[in-house]
Amino acid sequence: MMRVPDQHTLLPPELGRIVQTRKIPNGFLFTGNPGTGKARCAFEFAKAVNCLGGDAKKACLNCISCKKIESGMHPDMIHVHLPDKKKDISISQIREMEQLTVVRPNEARFRMVLISDAQKMTVQAQNALLKLLEEPPDHTFFILTSPGLSGLVATIVSRCRQIRFKSAGSREMARQIADTYQAAPQKALIAARTAGADMQRALSLLNLSTLPESKEKPDWEKRRTWILEQLANLFLSGFGNGRYLFLSEKLSREPELIQDWLCIIRSFFRDLCVFSLDPEKIANLDFSERLTDIGQTMEKETGMKMMDVFFETEQRLGSNSSIRLTLDRFFIKLSVIYNGQSPS
Repeated sequence: MMRVPDQHTLLPPELGRIVQTRKIPNGFLFTGNPGTGKARCAFEFAKAVNCLGGDAKKACLNCISCKKIESGMHPDMIHVHLPDKKKDISISQIREMEQLTVVRPNEARFRMVLISDAQKMTVQAQNALLKLLEEPPDHTFFILTSPGLSGLVATIVSRCRQIRFKSAGSREMARQIADTYQAAPQKALIAARTAGADMQRALSLLNLSTLPESKEKPDWEKRRTWILEQLANLFLSGFGNGRYLFLSEKLSREPELIQDWLCIIRSFFRDLCVFSLDPEKIANLDFSERLTDIGQTMEKETGMKMMDVFFETEQRLGSNSSIRLTLDRFFIKLSVIYNGQSPS
């Protein structure tokens, strides 16, 4: 079974103290940038306060309660989140959740209701939730996650204990991944930098995510090596023979992996921009020779222009544009920029 970090690794000191006292507030508000581990911490906290292993300080990770929460099979762990292709968390979702909390928990000492992206709740949904926070069901606590306070009504904020999550630097994140999961240090650092210091994304890339909804993915290292080689070949061939259209077609076949592909492609263009300034800060540390070769074929300003095109493409894909057409457009623009640069 995948090793999960112990609760001292994941829980802020304030939550650690609550685990020991078992005096749990009605509501928590976890704030911080995406990737700071807010949802993961919520599940680890739920494990710790419901652990049957006999240790009042931390989760044992081996009892039936810990295992059920880790696998996403515990009936008393309720997760409300933004539905696919929806802009808001609706009042109907809060009402459905409320119906699940009318009766006592099935097994847990403390039932958890996690509301991810709570700032996406409509005002009506927040008002419905407020009533539950004021008069919570028995043995139930609520955890709301949000980047900040914007979008949340003041009365919701006032009813919750706020805990701020800060982003770790890529080196610190890599150290945590290496220590917790016994990952190779360079592999952990490459993943952390590729993910932009987003811990959950880095763990997802490495197939180490502990969130219940996480799914096994194809080998990330092989995919990373493949796409980096493909991109390097485009540059070293001068974007000739329309090879980029083959690459666009290949990437669009796996829409479920598009966010991972974008992470790797972003790291490639970032490396192009920073390599000549500080080679030690590149994400793809094992790819420096190819970056040296590419750097000899293009001007420094070209990399910055391409990075702008990448960000534009990322926004288009985020707005549900056609993956194939958007990627075709992206690579065609790269070709025009590359071949239009002044002779070096």
